[in-house]
Amino acid sequence: MVRRTIPEGIMIKALNTLIQYGFEELGLNRIQIKVAVENKKSRALPERLGFRKGRPNQGTAFFI
Repeated sequence: MVRRTIPEGIMIKALNTLIQYGFEELGLNRIQIKVAVENKKSRALPERLGFRKGRPNQGTAFFI
């Protein structure tokens, strides 16, 4: 069985690129990320990128 590994930090790099593209090229003024509540690593990504958790009625949404 061949096991593939994903390089450490690849999601942060990919998301940073998408965020930059969204703001600079598309002219967005807000980006929202929704994550799986039960997945700690998934929840940590937007926090590491500077997103802040939305209001309680917005569930698992993070905004920048």
